Amino acid sequence: MRAVYFLLIFIFFTGMASASISVSSRYSKSLPLYLEPGESVETFFRLSNIENVENIIGVELSSENEIASLIDPQENYEINPGEKVTLRVKIEIPEDAAAGEYDVNAFFKPVVESTGGVQIIESIGFSFPVIVPGEIVETEAEPVDKAIERTEEVGG
Repeated sequence: MRAVYFLLIFIFFTGMASASISVSSRYSKSLPLYLEPGESVETFFRLSNIENVENIIGVELSSENEIASLIDPQENYEINPGEKVTLRVKIEIPEDAAAGEYDVNAFFKPVVESTGGVQIIESIGFSFPVIVPGEIVETEAEPVDKAIERTEEVGG
């Protein structure tokens, strides 16, 4: 029984991939970015490698209405021990954007080679809101004008 327990622990830990990085930005949930329709701004995500080994990090950026994009994107970012890498991000609000809050989401995960075993890969998510000021117009749902017919079953 002890051998089975040891084997399970060994399989679990040999397949784990982790990167010790920290992520920072000028904006956060408690410090949102405010932009008017038609405005744009360049900001950043800063990745810091807090491990004693090189980390290779993949980045996925998403945002509502595609208002955010990486400037000079790379497939992966190599970060040496103690090094910081700044990823420049452009936020663009369309001229016809409605007032409201739009989220910018970034996911950072280590790039690892498949070892054929079980792998658990931790990723770090970071997001901040972009607020477009103005009057939020709520519309009422239009009534549906459909006739409902009652059908009766025939037979017994």
